[in-house]
Amino acid sequence: MQTETRIQDDPGLASRYLAGQLSPAELQAYEQHLLENPDAVRELEATARMKVGLASLRDSGKLEKL
Repeated sequence: MQTETRIQDDPGLASRYLAGQLSPAELQAYEQHLLENPDAVRELEATARMKVGLASLRDSGKLEKL
């Protein structure tokens, strides 16, 4: 499936999903992808944890020191 390949080949898709930046068609395709692929869910969860961690470092002023 061409859409499935495009989803797998887009490294920024998880970040765009978490930021609410997907079009309705992309959102539907990505959420279907998540339902069918447990590894994709784990990747999304890891991306979300990383974003939260980076935000925490930024808010505490520690990110600039790194």
